[in-house]
Amino acid sequence: MPAHRRRLYWREALSRTFGAVDISVPEEVYSSTVRTSPLGRIRGVTVEGDPMQTLRTRRLIAGSTNDNHVVVMLLSRGNARVEQDKRDVHVRSGALFVYDRARPLRLTFPEPFQTKSLVLSQHVLDLGESDLRQITAAPLGRESPLGTLRTGHGITEQNSPRLPKSTLPQTATVARWPSSSRTARPVTQ
Repeated sequence: MPAHRRRLYWREALSRTFGAVDISVPEEVYSSTVRTSPLGRIRGVTVEGDPMQTLRTRRLIAGSTNDNHVVVMLLSRGNARVEQDKRDVHVRSGALFVYDRARPLRLTFPEPFQTKSLVLSQHVLDLGESDLRQITAAPLGRESPLGTLRTGHGITEQNSPRLPKSTLPQTATVARWPSSSRTARPVTQ
């Protein structure tokens, strides 16, 4: 599949999952997968892929709906650069961080990666706007309230979240383009 079609396909899959985004991927990107699982009012998402960059601009946010969600993301493999709220941080495998879909964001994955995320409404975190801005795009330490999600439940870079078997029938692969063939196709389970 030509690079411009891969970008369009992948952008649509990520936009359905995380809100409208623009993306850039190198020509040599061959494989990416998004899996989602509803967990009550929260949605669990696993993304695996080759290098890419996502950009969520004010223009995209203005044309989008239902953006009152926050993403708590565990980078379980690879490295990333996160830019939001005048912060520009590099995170490594095992880092837990938060971003707000209602504000501009740039996520860069310079190498193959895997993330495990919880997408939840802002009111679930019970944080005011100023408190939310303090934790966006900043790696959360083990001592932070959200960092205890990782340490208090045994989540480490070697032991990342696993979905209980009872949720597996509800899990859907939103998009996948396999490395064995370079054609993109949606896959549902």
